[in-house]
Amino acid sequence: MLAMNAVEPEAAPVRFRPLEDWCGEDPVIDEILELVHAEWGVDSEHLHLAINTDELSAIPTDMTACTVSSRGATRGADYFDVQVRATRGEDDLRPTKTVLLRVDARVHTDATVARNDLRARRNLRAEDLTVSRCLVKPSDAQRLIEPAALVGRKLAASVKAGAPVVWSTLEPEIVVNRNDSVRVVMRGAFQLSGTDALALERGSVGDRIKCRWRAGDEPFMALITAPGEVRAGG
Repeated sequence: MLAMNAVEPEAAPVRFRPLEDWCGEDPVIDEILELVHAEWGVDSEHLHLAINTDELSAIPTDMTACTVSSRGATRGADYFDVQVRATRGEDDLRPTKTVLLRVDARVHTDATVARNDLRARRNLRAEDLTVSRCLVKPSDAQRLIEPAALVGRKLAASVKAGAPVVWSTLEPEIVVNRNDSVRVVMRGAFQLSGTDALALERGSVGDRIKCRWRAGDEPFMALITAPGEVRAGG
């Protein structure tokens, strides 16, 4: 008889819940919420969290005290780790138990979303987009884009209907084209600024491209820092 390959079950989707829904579920979770409230302030009312509660079972049930701290800032982070240190009684010789919990965050806000399923590499059109209230990563929520500003941009990844269309789903915007005249900000011994050069390659902000001062000069590498501007010399 042929052995059948076992099919692994699909991972359960991450479930985000508003902070008030988590209140009272577990003392450790309540302390996590206090950390988030302290850093997010009034903005925490728009925050939804997904907490990996499976790790809570590793915390000793006979603990006498626990310390909860975040590893890094929670405000503005798409996710963060929370360290839980559980201690037992003074007469208990067993070591302190340390558990890490992963917490994912989303902001519930108005954002540009896809009307229908959109494939990667698609040039966006006005009819592809609408505005709706949805969950957005905090890193994307800091720079949301209006639908009109997205028309003509190209998707780097597929976007499901109702999902936000944000910076992280777009291909980088080309801000310097080949043969463009670019302003060069020099860094180094001479600290020159404002000199123009010719771009020999196209690129987006953050790309390094070849440029040339004049015809016949040796090319040099420069970092694109803004539309029409590059930085050379370090």
